[in-house]
Amino acid sequence: LHAAQLLKHAVGIARAAEAAVEIRYLYYDWPGRHGAVHREEVARFAALVGPEIGFDATTYQQLYAALRREPGVDAGYLEYLRSRYFADVPGS
Repeated sequence: LHAAQLLKHAVGIARAAEAAVEIRYLYYDWPGRHGAVHREEVARFAALVGPEIGFDATTYQQLYAALRREPGVDAGYLEYLRSRYFADVPGS
Protein backbone atom coordinates (compact mmCIF):
# COMPACT_ATOMS: atom_id res chain seq x y z
CA LEU A 1 0.00 0.00 0.00
CA HIS A 2 1.52 3.30 -1.00
CA ALA A 3 -0.27 5.68 1.38
CA ALA A 4 1.47 8.83 0.18
CA GLN A 5 0.47 8.13 -3.42
CA LEU A 6 -3.16 7.48 -2.44
CA LEU A 7 -3.35 10.74 -0.51
CA LYS A 8 -1.66 12.69 -3.32
CA HIS A 9 -4.29 11.49 -5.80
CA ALA A 10 -7.15 12.12 -3.36
CA VAL A 11 -6.04 15.70 -2.80
CA GLY A 12 -5.58 16.27 -6.54
CA ILE A 13 -9.05 14.92 -7.31
CA ALA A 14 -10.61 16.95 -4.49
CA ARG A 15 -9.03 20.14 -5.80
CA ALA A 16 -10.07 19.46 -9.39
CA ALA A 17 -13.63 18.48 -8.48
CA GLU A 18 -13.97 20.97 -5.66
CA ALA A 19 -15.83 18.27 -3.75
CA ALA A 20 -15.36 15.70 -1.04
CA VAL A 21 -13.28 12.67 -1.95
CA GLU A 22 -13.65 9.05 -0.97
CA ILE A 23 -11.03 6.43 -1.61
CA ARG A 24 -12.41 2.98 -2.44
CA TYR A 25 -9.59 0.47 -2.18
CA LEU A 26 -10.32 -2.91 -3.77
CA TYR A 27 -7.72 -5.65 -3.42
CA TYR A 28 -7.30 -9.42 -3.57
CA ASP A 29 -6.70 -10.71 -0.06
CA TRP A 30 -3.79 -13.05 -0.63
CA PRO A 31 -3.21 -15.74 2.00
CA GLY A 32 0.06 -15.97 3.89
CA ARG A 33 2.62 -13.57 5.31
CA HIS A 34 2.53 -11.01 2.50
CA GLY A 35 -1.26 -10.83 2.68
CA ALA A 36 -1.13 -10.35 6.44
CA VAL A 37 1.37 -7.50 6.08
CA HIS A 38 -0.82 -5.84 3.48
CA ARG A 39 -3.96 -6.18 5.65
CA GLU A 40 -2.06 -4.52 8.52
CA GLU A 41 -1.00 -1.64 6.23
CA VAL A 42 -4.58 -1.14 5.06
CA ALA A 43 -5.86 -1.13 8.65
CA ARG A 44 -3.17 1.36 9.72
CA PHE A 45 -3.96 3.65 6.81
CA ALA A 46 -7.70 3.47 7.53
CA ALA A 47 -7.07 4.43 11.16
CA LEU A 48 -4.95 7.44 10.18
CA VAL A 49 -7.09 8.95 7.41
CA GLY A 50 -9.04 11.93 8.67
CA PRO A 51 -12.73 12.58 8.15
CA GLU A 52 -12.05 14.93 5.25
CA ILE A 53 -11.17 11.92 3.08
CA GLY A 54 -13.45 8.92 3.30
CA PHE A 55 -11.72 5.56 3.02
CA ASP A 56 -13.23 2.15 2.44
CA ALA A 57 -11.24 -1.02 1.81
CA THR A 58 -12.90 -4.11 0.38
CA THR A 59 -11.43 -7.35 -0.85
CA TYR A 60 -12.39 -8.99 -4.10
CA GLN A 61 -13.45 -11.94 -1.95
CA GLN A 62 -15.91 -9.74 -0.04
CA LEU A 63 -17.22 -8.24 -3.29
CA TYR A 64 -17.73 -11.71 -4.76
CA ALA A 65 -19.58 -12.88 -1.63
CA ALA A 66 -21.82 -9.80 -1.80
CA LEU A 67 -22.57 -10.44 -5.49
CA ARG A 68 -23.57 -14.01 -4.66
CA ARG A 69 -26.13 -12.70 -2.16
CA GLU A 70 -27.67 -10.26 -4.65
CA PRO A 71 -30.79 -11.47 -6.43
CA GLY A 72 -30.72 -11.26 -10.18
CA VAL A 73 -26.95 -11.52 -10.69
CA ASP A 74 -26.25 -13.72 -13.69
CA ALA A 75 -25.49 -17.25 -12.42
CA GLY A 76 -23.19 -17.94 -15.37
CA TYR A 77 -21.09 -14.89 -14.56
CA LEU A 78 -20.89 -15.88 -10.90
CA GLU A 79 -19.74 -19.36 -11.91
CA TYR A 80 -17.12 -17.84 -14.21
CA LEU A 81 -15.80 -15.67 -11.36
CA ARG A 82 -15.86 -18.59 -8.92
CA SER A 83 -13.98 -20.97 -11.19
CA ARG A 84 -11.46 -18.38 -12.36
CA TYR A 85 -10.70 -16.48 -9.14
CA PHE A 86 -12.42 -18.03 -6.12
CA ALA A 87 -12.36 -21.80 -6.49
CA ASP A 88 -10.44 -22.04 -3.18
CA VAL A 89 -12.64 -19.54 -1.28
CA PRO A 90 -14.67 -21.30 1.45
CA GLY A 91 -18.39 -21.25 0.76
CA SER A 92 -18.04 -20.36 -2.91
